[in-house]
Amino acid sequence: MKFTDGFWQLRDGVTALYASEAYEFRHIGNRLQVLAPTKEITTRGTLSTGPL
Repeated sequence: MKFTDGFWQLRDGVTALYASEAYEFRHIGNRLQVLAPTKEITTRGTLSTGPL
C-alpha cells in the first residue's frame, strides 16, 4: 500500500500522525528502538488514547 504521492506529498484521503516526543528508548543489539506518542504526554491516560 502506498501512502505518498511522490516523495513529499500524501495521497488524497491519507492523514499522517507524527511523533511528538520520545517516551522510551531501548538499545537492542545494534538497533535503537524509540517509543514516541503522537501527542504530548500530560497524564498516564495519554498513552492509551492514541498511536504510539
